[in-house]
Amino acid sequence: MKYTFYKLQGAGNDFIFFDGLSGEKLPPDPEHLAQKLCRRRFSVGADGIIFLTPAENADAFMTIYNSDGSRAKMCGNGIRCAARYMFEKCLVNGENLIIDTDSGVRNIRIHSEKGRFISASADMGVPDFLPKNIPVCTENDSADDIPILFPDGKVMSVCCVSMGNPHAVTLVPDTLKLKIAEFGPFIENHPVFPDRTNVEFITVKNSGEIDFRVWERGCGETLACGTGICAAAAVAVKKGLCPLDSPITVHASGGELEALCSSDRHIYLTGPADLIYKGEIETDD
Repeated sequence: MKYTFYKLQGAGNDFIFFDGLSGEKLPPDPEHLAQKLCRRRFSVGADGIIFLTPAENADAFMTIYNSDGSRAKMCGNGIRCAARYMFEKCLVNGENLIIDTDSGVRNIRIHSEKGRFISASADMGVPDFLPKNIPVCTENDSADDIPILFPDGKVMSVCCVSMGNPHAVTLVPDTLKLKIAEFGPFIENHPVFPDRTNVEFITVKNSGEIDFRVWERGCGETLACGTGICAAAAVAVKKGLCPLDSPITVHASGGELEALCSSDRHIYLTGPADLIYKGEIETDD
């Protein structure tokens, strides 16, 4: 059977969307489908696939699968891409919409000029630093400065936080010189993280700028990660390196996004999203 899909990207974080809002049939076995379609050079290629389906108390429900087939609870770039898709398909009434996820309901505001999409701002919720909620195994009451011991004896300190999914943030002198393929997977799969974790490596350049690289759980290194950028901003503010209520420009490999840690405890993520193309696949179901 043939299925229509849409390819979108936000700061280089790319996704294959399937639209269930218009009554179209969705492909089965999304775990296997994600593994099949996300392979770069051998298929469509993406960091994950996203299904949009009707929701009772929201404009849509967003279901996310990583490239390895695992299910993700939340995705900051994915939700902005969903907003862009719904805007282009005239599924948005006004500038505000509500999208439900496995991590809860998120409010998004669309910024447009003369009917042209410019960017979207998503309320990404409140960062959670409680170890049991991230989750991270520690006897401390805080998830700050968890030591990760590498086989060669190197120790890297990570600050852990949940943005609806687990994150381990570590400050490094220079993100560009970092051997991310060496450190990322080791931290992701470390036994201190029972559900594995996303790993962010950041360099705080000044109170309003952060350099950022990410090793995503279930994907490997990606060009950006919306929840990861929020986690990085949350940790920078918690450590007093960046202020509350002031936009932080985060320089990811795929582009710049803006994170704002508000005094109401919520984090707001703003950035562009692009609809790249429409395609069609055929499966054996």
